[in-house]
Amino acid sequence: MNAKHITDLTLENFRGFSKLELHGFQAVNLIVGQNNVGKTSLLEGIVLASDATSFQRIAGLLHGHATVSEHGEEIHNDPRFERWLIKDAEESLTASIDASGTTFSSSLVLKRVTNSYQPSQEEWPLTIHQSDRLHVVQKNERQSLRVRIVSVLPFSAQSIVATVGNALRKRQGEDLIHKVLQKIDPRIQRIRVDPVKEGNIVAVDIGLSEMIPITQAGQGAVRLVSMLAELIGENAQICIIDEIENGIHHTALKDVWRGVAEISAAMGVQVFATTHSQECLAAANEVFFSDDSTQKKDFALIQLMRVKDQVTGKVLSEARVNDALDNEIELR
Repeated sequence: MNAKHITDLTLENFRGFSKLELHGFQAVNLIVGQNNVGKTSLLEGIVLASDATSFQRIAGLLHGHATVSEHGEEIHNDPRFERWLIKDAEESLTASIDASGTTFSSSLVLKRVTNSYQPSQEEWPLTIHQSDRLHVVQKNERQSLRVRIVSVLPFSAQSIVATVGNALRKRQGEDLIHKVLQKIDPRIQRIRVDPVKEGNIVAVDIGLSEMIPITQAGQGAVRLVSMLAELIGENAQICIIDEIENGIHHTALKDVWRGVAEISAAMGVQVFATTHSQECLAAANEVFFSDDSTQKKDFALIQLMRVKDQVTGKVLSEARVNDALDNEIELR
């Protein structure tokens, strides 16, 4: 399946970017850069471009910045977070997010709501999101892509039950998740949703006398299973994976990338991942370029960097990535 739903993206006055233009996204995309250079902000831009309704919960999607109401409920559209979606929270700036692919396009405008700016009546039919701090307008016909997110926030055993169940119910999902899991973590022979007295759990067979709750196999196993289940079971068109190497041993990284590539092709999901690991980058380079006998090269590396006071970025060619790795040039 063609998983290149977004191929081009422009962010202007969004988060820490004055203007960032990126062209040539592939089915699987890896974002690298030093700390505080905007990797998570770029992911946020991709999420919002894909599904503009995500403005209502963007604060809690990647950061865990949801606030809690007096009744104990999570509130994900925290207005204190919204004002910083526009660069420097500047009232005079207008931010924009523009994305396009072969069959998809999205063009959004973000404005601060202030005493000097109130949305006009003519803009209301185009309004995507509005609070007392932020007004978001879609300039073109409204389109959306189904987005799922694997963040670096800790997973609970209960939170992945439904996702794993959805993956196992897919026609090819059970075979695919077991095939990929066994390559990455040979201990895991099978996985299932197991009904117990306290409620459903995800249980794994690691060769003991009985299947055990996945939490007993380690947090790395929980994250790995959650990541694969999101890719397989949630009918996503875009899957965001923040710090893909998190909790995964470096010796398994090539198998992780092979699994991601196989699932992306089988399920038609486009992947955007970040990493801080040079080993993770080298593994991806080997899987998608050196070992790719099909010559699909359906992979893009996006490097973000800070030049003086501005954040810029580019999509690197295979030759540029190889040169950087051969000469031990840091891409993180």
